[in-house]
Amino acid sequence: MRPLVCALVVVLSAGSAAGGDGASVSVEADPQGATGLIKASITIPASPRRVWEVMLDCNRSLHIVKHLKQCRILERSADERFDVREHVVQWIWPFPEVRSVFRSHYEPYRHITFNRVAGDLIVLEGEWTLDSIDGGAGTHLAYRARVTPGWPLPGPLVRSAIDGDLRNTLAALSREAAGQ
Repeated sequence: MRPLVCALVVVLSAGSAAGGDGASVSVEADPQGATGLIKASITIPASPRRVWEVMLDCNRSLHIVKHLKQCRILERSADERFDVREHVVQWIWPFPEVRSVFRSHYEPYRHITFNRVAGDLIVLEGEWTLDSIDGGAGTHLAYRARVTPGWPLPGPLVRSAIDGDLRNTLAALSREAAGQ
């Protein structure tokens, strides 16, 4: 049964990697030990402020991130320079839901760093950078992260799934921010 499930996940996740809309995604083995070292970027035809607003909206994220089932803000600083969020993701049956709790630090409209606080992932850390382009009419969005799930799955399988999901998420984020 286990080889069949793994083969099914590989086939399904490989199909999702074809998404895009101009996103550049690289998911490699991390020499420091994380399952995935992720780098991604996309140019979005919307201002950094608009992209920022879409990125931080939990309700919108449920439509942008394909397998995201729950997004909750658990804690927020009075000056809104950091928050703690909980995400619950259901990738593919028969795998269980994955819960991640992470703290994000914000430089409005420019930079987000995030680190694992609790949950099912062993490693979760990274950053988003928003650079204004085209006189403020566009945004170059860059993402870097390290991720390790809390259950034994082959690294290539995890990296393939991350690649496809991230391409689709960036494309959906671009469409939402651009109002398409």
